[in-house]
Amino acid sequence: MAVPLESVWSFMQAGFAAANMREVQLAFGQSVSQFGFDKFSFVHALGPNRSYITPEMKFGHQHDRWYRRYAERRYYHDDPSLKRLLSSPTPFAWSDMPLSTLTKPEQRVRLAAAETGAVNGFVVPVEGPERELYVVRMTSPEKTFDPQARQTLYTLGLLYSSIGLNKFRTDKQPLRLSPLTFREAECLRWASEGKSDWDISEILGISQHTVHEHLERSKAKLKARTRTQAAVHAAVNGWLSNPPDKGTRIKH
Repeated sequence: MAVPLESVWSFMQAGFAAANMREVQLAFGQSVSQFGFDKFSFVHALGPNRSYITPEMKFGHQHDRWYRRYAERRYYHDDPSLKRLLSSPTPFAWSDMPLSTLTKPEQRVRLAAAETGAVNGFVVPVEGPERELYVVRMTSPEKTFDPQARQTLYTLGLLYSSIGLNKFRTDKQPLRLSPLTFREAECLRWASEGKSDWDISEILGISQHTVHEHLERSKAKLKARTRTQAAVHAAVNGWLSNPPDKGTRIKH
């Protein structure tokens, strides 16, 4: 088993350096496979204000057979994961909801997933700018996984969503005018890579206090509670700045 921090750091470096989606998928797949997960996807799960929609996979490496069956039989009407997200949009494993606690229709969904090789799953919710919910869904052919890996999987999931949205956002969606200044977007992008206020201040050649103020203003403008939420919101809308090389210092 890889050291969790090393798994996160390895994917973060490979993800931001990736030239195309295939490289991102390979890097993420290598990271989560260490914890027993063999398939994954970024899915638009719930519409604005948590309204029901037909879940749509945006990108990922999914069980094709399960994905087709899920859509054709409209399993999303009885999917216990969607119901869980409505009541508590926090990370969870499918195994947190034993079959004995599910309704008969919900059990059918879970058993159908298991038949295609998705026995257990880990779900990382990502809130969009209009309170819609996306999820990073990782599935495993095994019934259990190391419970100590949850925080690592959560962090990996957030990074996967941010990198995927920022790098490979579809050109068909019109860009909305960013409320962020260039410096705010720049600091937020570095923060999304896991950089601390001190790290960013060293990279950009500005004070640590100034970095903190830029990030706090970004959170306020995007109505985000955390830097991660702010980064995902900005990535969804294509507002994250592309920073210069890490060795470059820019004067304020």
